[in-house]
Amino acid sequence: MWVRVQYAGNMTQYRLTVHGVFPSGRAWSFRQHYSSSASLSTILSDWTTAWETAWTTATTGLATLYPTGTVFTGTSAATLVGIPYRETSKEVSAVSHAGTASGDSLPETSAILVSRRTAEVGARNRGRTYLPAPSEVTQADSVMDATNTGHVSTSVDGVRTAMVGAGHTPVIYNVKTSAADPVVQTNKTITAEETDRVLRSQRRRVRKAAAIYV
Repeated sequence: MWVRVQYAGNMTQYRLTVHGVFPSGRAWSFRQHYSSSASLSTILSDWTTAWETAWTTATTGLATLYPTGTVFTGTSAATLVGIPYRETSKEVSAVSHAGTASGDSLPETSAILVSRRTAEVGARNRGRTYLPAPSEVTQADSVMDATNTGHVSTSVDGVRTAMVGAGHTPVIYNVKTSAADPVVQTNKTITAEETDRVLRSQRRRVRKAAAIYV
């Protein structure tokens, strides 16, 4: 049995983000939420270390899925307060880790979908993380091979395990009330991740790109 944790006491809600660039120079990012009693600088340091490990680990790290022009450039952590949550204090950390895969990048709207699971079932008890478009050599007809997909799950789960070990709780929360979630911003603890072999679309990554007419 798992327990829903309310934002209370000395626990702080954090929005943690990973940033990077595609070969075109356009930016990509994804974020997750954590609850922790740690300081902003501490959780940012732990977050950065966890993702650097996930990205750079030998032959199984995320870097092996991305072409050299796709670069992991940094992380950020923001404190969330209020109803609904709003970012207040924020810190950033710069890194530089390029991909190591051969081949070109898939279109920037492509994304690797990682489903973040709680102990309960149903869409409202799941979160999603969209990793950036991988190299074309990792897939066939928009389906990643099982080995590379397994590397994603291992890497992302490694981040969660490291963060939990450092005292930070990975969570999702509801932004609206419902019969199942009568209290807004009710934390639900993430307990596992699974990666979809089918590549998905994340069009908002290029939505703000200026039109180029000919």
